[in-house]
Amino acid sequence: MDIPDSYRDYPGTIVGIDEVGMGAIAGPVTVAAVAIEWGAVSGVRDSKRVAESRRGYLAHEIRRKAEWTGVASRGVADVNERGVNRCAAECAVELALAAGERFGDAVCVLMDGAPDSSMAGYIRKRVPRLEFVQGGDSSVYQISAASLVAKVHRDAVVTGYDSAWIGWGFGKHKGYGTEEHLAVLKRAGPIEGVHRRKPVNKILVKKPRTKRRIEEERTKTLELSPAGAKVFADVAWDHEALLSDWERGFVSDLRRKLGAGCVLTPRQHWYLRDVATRVQRRYGKSEKWRSMATIDGEPVVSKEED
Repeated sequence: MDIPDSYRDYPGTIVGIDEVGMGAIAGPVTVAAVAIEWGAVSGVRDSKRVAESRRGYLAHEIRRKAEWTGVASRGVADVNERGVNRCAAECAVELALAAGERFGDAVCVLMDGAPDSSMAGYIRKRVPRLEFVQGGDSSVYQISAASLVAKVHRDAVVTGYDSAWIGWGFGKHKGYGTEEHLAVLKRAGPIEGVHRRKPVNKILVKKPRTKRRIEEERTKTLELSPAGAKVFADVAWDHEALLSDWERGFVSDLRRKLGAGCVLTPRQHWYLRDVATRVQRRYGKSEKWRSMATIDGEPVVSKEED
């Protein structure tokens, strides 16, 4: 495990905080906090990297040997009302404040997450002492321990749904959007108080097929002829100075492949068309654009674009 020396050498107590259930479509979001000595329990790492059969044992040992542990959750009603990020932030603040009361001002509170995220800003306003560590669930022992405690706690809650909703398989998918879960959801509909409204609506409610979306769907299924692809690449390269570094490298690489007679993949066709279309829309027309870019005799660029 890659351990930051500045944290391991900290003379006081380190409390690690991590959340689970952020990407689930059902069940609560859970946050745990753990104060424990480095290496007190062997095999502790990010819960996603630990087999499910071993998580329970590790979480039990962490709770047994830790100086302090805490768990906070927000249910589906709260998630639907305030959003999963806000609910996770509220739990983290609650635990960080509890850690401060338990250990005093000398405590070092670390949480997994990006320091510049909106959730980090919300938490810092309320708990200035808390520090965010990008990838902390893999690099800071106490955060890894917290991830295991939070994961086992939440999994137990969601698995308990099986007794009330037989056939949904909550004990298997733990509320995440697996293929099996989505199949039952689409067939039976969401369970009030169990499924989260926002992600479920995105799954079940079909987006209106706007004119632009229809055009995008049509284009994704089509491939340019080699001559048509070369036209698109040439149009983009004519405005090479206006491309981003990624776009410039992408177009340059495709022009080399086209020149060597290579066949582009559908994804490469789509990216190339997208880059060239944005250039054309912003910076005017090109005679090359009108000449050869056709599929089955139809222009690839619609009349609205041209």
